[in-house]
Parts: sequence; C-alpha cells; structure tokens
Amino acid sequence: MVTRFVSPREVVILANKLGETRIYDPNRNTVIRYQNAAYSSQTTQLAFFLNGMTSDMGLLQLGFVQDKTMYDAKNRLVTEWKPKTNKSDGVVQRVKLVFNQGNPIYMHYVDGAGKIFRKVFYYNYQFVENRPFPTTTTEILYNKSDSTVSKTAYSDIRLNQVAQSPYFNFSIPSTAKTE
Repeated sequence: MVTRFVSPREVVILANKLGETRIYDPNRNTVIRYQNAAYSSQTTQLAFFLNGMTSDMGLLQLGFVQDKTMYDAKNRLVTEWKPKTNKSDGVVQRVKLVFNQGNPIYMHYVDGAGKIFRKVFYYNYQFVENRPFPTTTTEILYNKSDSTVSKTAYSDIRLNQVAQSPYFNFSIPSTAKTE
C-alpha cells in the first residue's frame, strides 16, 4: 500500500501485509524503516473500512477480546476490549469502541495506569464502493502534560480502474539516507 501525505509535510509511506513499512521524506531524501505487524497494510483504517472489518477495528488481530457491550445514553453501541492475555507490561490495557448506526465514531486506548492516552474520532462518512467510509479522522495522543492532535481528511477517493497515480509504482530513491 502506498500513501502520500502532503500536509503538514510531504511523506510517502510504503507498507505491506507483513508490516514492513518505509516512510520516505522527499524534501530531506530520507527514509525511516519499521517492521511490526501493527504497521501491516491489512491493519490500516483504509483496510478496515474498505474491507468491511469495522466491527472490531482490528482489535481481534492485535490480541484483544471483547469484554463488555452496552448502549450509552444516546443509544450508541459501546464495546470495551482487553488484551487476551493479562500483560501488565503491555502499553494498551483497554480499548473502548463506540458505534453510531453501525459505524465506528470513536475509539480510545487506556494504559496500565488507567489513563486514556489516545483518542480517535471518525466522522464525515460517505459511501465508497458501497461501504460507509469516514472521510475525516481526528486523533489525539496524550503525552504527560501535553498532547498532539492530528486530523486526516480524505478527498477525491478513487478505487479500481478509476484510480490512477504516479505513486502506484513509486520506489524510494537509492540515494535516500536511512534515519
């Protein structure tokens, strides 16, 4: 899978289903490499929504089991998840996933101290290949007394024969320096 971001800075991300990921910065001609199943092209937001795998947002694949199911005051389905095995050293100890009319609208991740360290909001749904897809995602990462907010907006979504881009055959230049 090839993903190109143009803002706040241009990067091209290449990932495969094994989790081999390379992030290329064309302005600096540098590349960062990762290897982790969590970075697999099969565990991305795009894959979950376009393949109709939103009921657990990949939590089963990541070793979580559903722990609780309830409805909130606005009649939205709320599911809570925990690691399949009790690992006190695991960063994520609980996940809450909220649905509105069958679509995920919110997730948060809780650490071992019981604090939420990541929130993700999914909204502005539109149909892509007959599947609801959130064209806007806002993520908040909490780090001690600070936080980072990032917003991703998808537009002009094209699939299959309609999709054409010079990035489909993109390869990182051999002159790129590894960071």
